Amino acid sequence: MKSWSLTIVGVLVLTLLRVSGQENWPQFRGPNAGVIPDNSALPETWSATENVAWKTPLPGIGWGSPVVWGDHVFVTAGINTGAPEPFKSGQLRGGDVVKPAAPYRWVVYDVSLATGHIRWQKEVATSIPADGTHMKNSYASETPVTDGERVYAYFGNLGVFVFDMTGRAVWSHPMGPFKFRNGWGSAASPALHEDRLFIVNDNDTQSFIVAYDKRSGRELWKRDREIGTNWATPLVWKNDLRTELVVPSSVKTRSYDLDCRPSTFPPRLRRSACCSSTPAMSLTRCGPCTRFVPAPRATCR
Repeated sequence: MKSWSLTIVGVLVLTLLRVSGQENWPQFRGPNAGVIPDNSALPETWSATENVAWKTPLPGIGWGSPVVWGDHVFVTAGINTGAPEPFKSGQLRGGDVVKPAAPYRWVVYDVSLATGHIRWQKEVATSIPADGTHMKNSYASETPVTDGERVYAYFGNLGVFVFDMTGRAVWSHPMGPFKFRNGWGSAASPALHEDRLFIVNDNDTQSFIVAYDKRSGRELWKRDREIGTNWATPLVWKNDLRTELVVPSSVKTRSYDLDCRPSTFPPRLRRSACCSSTPAMSLTRCGPCTRFVPAPRATCR
């Protein structure tokens, strides 16, 4: 069985929190869902021993980033219970897709930031993956999010699973199975704002965006999206006019009202070409086009 290791998490996360002036790193790309200023205190090199505070081996593979609240470091992994995934060196192509025959175990870990000790681990599902994934992807590529009261772990072809800080299951919503473009799998992470958890799942079966009450798991609203597979994480954008949810795709970029109210739904943003990269707060560039223009209003169901 392959294993992966939180080799640099101890030193890297501690350094990022220190130089950014933040106490926590609660979501994908940090507290503001964007980059932090460069700082000379950031280490530039690592080895098996250099700039390593601690090392904790974990089974499985997961491309999701760690998130931090206090002494809690949350990570996720997909664990193949059968033969290890094939390894292919050199340049990979679009057709380099694996489809496991053995069951996977999906696990959420809580690791001590100070020591690397595993505080708790929770298995959320065990099954044979419904679809393949690219060799450069994993079955745990979505970054969890935390508010210091709960951790919200999301897997694009399984669902969302919520635990409190002691590892007690709070609520969950199963999802899928879905088909993703070329069998490449999923990757978009959830976004948390105030009392709501937002999830965008763009796939080739039926794409959608959904908002949940973060405490109870009650579905607040859901809207289908007439878009195929994308891998961009939604951005909660606070600007001078409002707070809105910006979701890019390979076709267009949309802005959603956080309450999804038909009468006050803000304009969608459309551009001639866009990548599937997650936007930053400035929303200044994504691919060759940088000019946003209003599009017609929309309604939710």
